[in-house]
Amino acid sequence: MNKYYFTLAVVFFYAQILSAQTIINDYTPVTGYDPTCNSLIVTNATSFSTGDEVLVIQMKGAEIDTSNTSAFGTLKSLNNCGNYEINKVRVIAGNAVGLDYNLTNNYDYAAGKVQLVRVPRHSNYTVNSTHSCAPWNGSSGGVFAIIVSNTLTLNNNIDVSEKGFRGGANANNIFHTQYTRNQQDYCYPVNNFSGAMKGEGITEVSTNKQYCRGELYNGGGGANSTNSGGGGGGNGGAGGQGGDEWVGAPATAVGGRGGQAFAYNPSVNKITMGGGGGAGDVNDRHTSDGGNGGGIVLIFAGTIVGNNKILAANGEQGLDCSPSSSFQCNDGFGGGGAGGTILINAQTLSNINVHIAGGRGANLNTNSGAHAPGGGGAGGALLVNNASLFSNINFNFTGGVAGILTMGASTTNWGAKAGNQGDTTSNFIIPFASTPFNFSGLNASISDSVSACKTMTFRLTTSSSINSVDWDLGDGNTSNGATITHTYNTSGNYTIRAIIKTTGGCSDTLQKNIQVPDNNINETIIDSIIGCKEIILSSQNNGSKIKQYEWSLGDGNTDSTNPVSHRYNQPGTYNIQLIVTDSIGCADTINHSISFTNVLDYNITDSVIDCTKAAFDTVYVSGPKAASILWVFDDGNTSTSAPIQHRYQKTGTYLVKLIVRDTAGCTDTSSKLLALQQYPITIEASNDTQVCFKNETTLTAAGAATYTWTPQNALDNNKGASVIARPTETITYTVVGVDTAGCRGTDTVRVEVLPLPDIKISATRDYVTCDSPEVFLFASGGKDYEWFPEEYFPNKNSINPSVAPDLNTKFSVKGYDDYGCWNIVSLIIKAERMSKIFMPTAFTPNRDGLNDAIKPIVVCNFNFERMMLYNRWGELVYSTNDISNGWDGTYNGKTQDLGTYQYMITGKNDTGSDIMFKGNFVLVR
Repeated sequence: MNKYYFTLAVVFFYAQILSAQTIINDYTPVTGYDPTCNSLIVTNATSFSTGDEVLVIQMKGAEIDTSNTSAFGTLKSLNNCGNYEINKVRVIAGNAVGLDYNLTNNYDYAAGKVQLVRVPRHSNYTVNSTHSCAPWNGSSGGVFAIIVSNTLTLNNNIDVSEKGFRGGANANNIFHTQYTRNQQDYCYPVNNFSGAMKGEGITEVSTNKQYCRGELYNGGGGANSTNSGGGGGGNGGAGGQGGDEWVGAPATAVGGRGGQAFAYNPSVNKITMGGGGGAGDVNDRHTSDGGNGGGIVLIFAGTIVGNNKILAANGEQGLDCSPSSSFQCNDGFGGGGAGGTILINAQTLSNINVHIAGGRGANLNTNSGAHAPGGGGAGGALLVNNASLFSNINFNFTGGVAGILTMGASTTNWGAKAGNQGDTTSNFIIPFASTPFNFSGLNASISDSVSACKTMTFRLTTSSSINSVDWDLGDGNTSNGATITHTYNTSGNYTIRAIIKTTGGCSDTLQKNIQVPDNNINETIIDSIIGCKEIILSSQNNGSKIKQYEWSLGDGNTDSTNPVSHRYNQPGTYNIQLIVTDSIGCADTINHSISFTNVLDYNITDSVIDCTKAAFDTVYVSGPKAASILWVFDDGNTSTSAPIQHRYQKTGTYLVKLIVRDTAGCTDTSSKLLALQQYPITIEASNDTQVCFKNETTLTAAGAATYTWTPQNALDNNKGASVIARPTETITYTVVGVDTAGCRGTDTVRVEVLPLPDIKISATRDYVTCDSPEVFLFASGGKDYEWFPEEYFPNKNSINPSVAPDLNTKFSVKGYDDYGCWNIVSLIIKAERMSKIFMPTAFTPNRDGLNDAIKPIVVCNFNFERMMLYNRWGELVYSTNDISNGWDGTYNGKTQDLGTYQYMITGKNDTGSDIMFKGNFVLVR
């Protein structure tokens, strides 16, 4: 490898092209790889077509030291980061892009941020408008690539400046006092106020390590607290360190470290984008993002006619700050992004200007003491295929200068460093994949099994990731899926085929001969009568072995045993059906008929005694005498006596049955309808009543032995002479009483539900402070009131009492209306314990006895510890820990000039937490 470094007599300055930019590439993230089909699995393949040439490139995946030490950011392994190659699209299936050639390199698809870029190929091509690329978004973009077989003519520029790795973003652009001075850490999680976000680089770390000054290899480190500057990004060279922390702190060198240089080597052949600059640390509402790095330009051409046009991949400067009417730039600011990478493979070229400069560190303007600017980004990398650098390439790969701090008429870098110049490397050849992919099949197999009668289950097994399986089942039917089940109409031999398609776009066809088994069942039924209406049935097997029997016995009963014994309830003819099933699920149906006769005959006599009681007896008609009897009273009760009296639980119509049996086991059943009528009784329920919403009332009834209340809504129970009702709306209850003879009566009670009063509570305000410790409360919507908690109310029945709580307190009022119904509402009065001081904005130390010294006045909740005063150059001119002392305008015995000075007052609030106030005041002569 030969490297060349040049100092140019003519400096070419990059000017941003304002016209619309032309993007000729398409991009998609790569999420996986199917080696069986040599296919890349992408997020979206809609912009790609068969025959396209594509760039496969891994943007990240390097491993660094992430310990919270000075070793943070040290490269452990590049892994596959920076690998790239040109290939060609063979086939597209959904989001799978099959490639013509085997991949030359290895790639980390899960964690390496691999992307696929469509690269247009032309015989000749002219750049007539500014060409660029999509900006890097964390998953894709940042690359311009073109292949020209003959001549590439530049009539306009190719510009991927600021399209590379992203600068650190400021996450804490608010006013806060939770910073830690002289913060020495190298990594910290987000929003801990100890440092700012690192610039993006070729590695990724967890959210707990994305902040503070350690670099992400070529990504610049974030600034540490308090108010130091972000480091510049790295690429061809190393980025510059960010400026030192705020002068009011120890002012140590804790700015973000510059990103490291990427080691370009043609034998290893890896490329990357420019690293992003780290963000500056802020606590006064400013935005201090680092600059983006430059992208990648990859050109493969026979001849390049440059026409003195520009190939640009400059880094972005850190975001500058100028003071507004409300805020000075009292914060640290971001580092510049590194220049990107331009790779040229050509046979001849002429008159090209290459701009791969690093971005400047952010500037700031303040007169309130030194705060940190950003470090400069490093220069990028120019890579060529020649053994030596083309003589007619003019290039600028300078590092970005450090940002400056402006205080009045003076300027300073305040510790910020410039980025280093970039790199040029020869013998860098773009890799084209050239070994054709040879598909050798999916190594799949078909298994089959009998799952039912003439029903087969087929399973396809393969180690590949299957997208679809289409089956030809050999009988004119088709199906799909890795596992299917199909029933054939007839048994026999069939040839089946499975057509397999993988997620990677490959396909294969398998074929198999199968045999569907035949049905061989030949059953007969044998019966034998063993008593009155009782029979034994058995099935005789003459063929296949039977696995299951299903008897339908003709009277609604079934059985699954063999043989089966069954007694019929009535004489008559019964049609019996048997369905038998063999071990493979084939079935056969056999029908059989049997007949029974019966001459036993009895009837029923009955008489009603009262509402729910009746008498029953048997009447012999003909046939054999009964050996046993059974009464079925249609209410769940039975008896074996005659004559018999039976009491029902309620009136109604009942179908009473008498079942008699002779000594042979034959039976006769007689039925009769019994109608029990109601004789009403008088029930007296309690009077209609009123009840407040959500309250309860007791309802009573008399005149019966038992009671049932309806509806049951809001009742504690619906049985008994006394129940408790808690209705939420007006309702009428009905009570049904039943006496000891089963007769019943009814009555009703109406319960009117009164609404609760609409009580409202308000206050003159919902908080008290040390300045205003008392508020007045107001109640409305009721007739009488009670306030709680009682210790705050000497007169708890007042309408508008006053309170002065020391803590956040919930106050409630209970209001009553004319009916005695009540409601409770509440509110919370907050006790705000803010610390507050007063500091004059000016004083006149002229010894006239008026306003000759300046000192703070504590308003409330602040325990003074120390006051420090600084002049506009950041020098400490006065310090005291006695609040009664003030500054008289002298320093080392000398009268100080009129002008603006800065104060910083520290102490604790009444909970012991640290508090700091800072600001400006004017000395007037």
